[in-house]
Amino acid sequence: MFIDITKNINTKTKIFEGDPIYSVSKVSEIKNGDEFNLSKIEMGSHFATHIDSPKHFFDEGADVSQLDINLICGKCVVVSVNQAIDENFLKSLQLEPKSRILFKSEGKFGITDDGAKYIATLETRIVGTDAMDIEDSCNEGFCCHKILLGNGIPIIEGLELFNVRDGEYRLICLPLKMDGLDGVSLRVVLEECSI
Repeated sequence: MFIDITKNINTKTKIFEGDPIYSVSKVSEIKNGDEFNLSKIEMGSHFATHIDSPKHFFDEGADVSQLDINLICGKCVVVSVNQAIDENFLKSLQLEPKSRILFKSEGKFGITDDGAKYIATLETRIVGTDAMDIEDSCNEGFCCHKILLGNGIPIIEGLELFNVRDGEYRLICLPLKMDGLDGVSLRVVLEECSI
């Protein structure tokens, strides 16, 4: 069974302060006598459920089209969080190296700089959160993003995890292959199965 953990995209979807506003306009409509319906979409590259590639903070970093699907898709663990995600908390989870981690915090908690450094030492493949921003509120200068993306670890933000139990799943995360982009909205699902 699949669980969709993607936010719906519409004009009410929250945006990160300063990001472009989402809008849809009609290019052609059957009801107006056109042969087909065609829409034009405008939005930022980090809208709703989306992935950050290293290019988000590093000009020479990999863009979304260069992310390795074999690394970002696969076995993952969902973990509930009720505190800042720091090194001590992460050590208590006894995470496996090269894992994929999704943090369920009701959008309230982020990763500290020492937490990000610890995640990098585990050679984690991808990190996700149900928050709009993976940063802890005490972080300055997007340090968590820079540590993770600087170590080639993509970030998923804006997941819908409220109906997901803690545990192991198979993560399916497929960014569009858009050359040069630093991030892109995506559809993310979890598969409940024996892994």
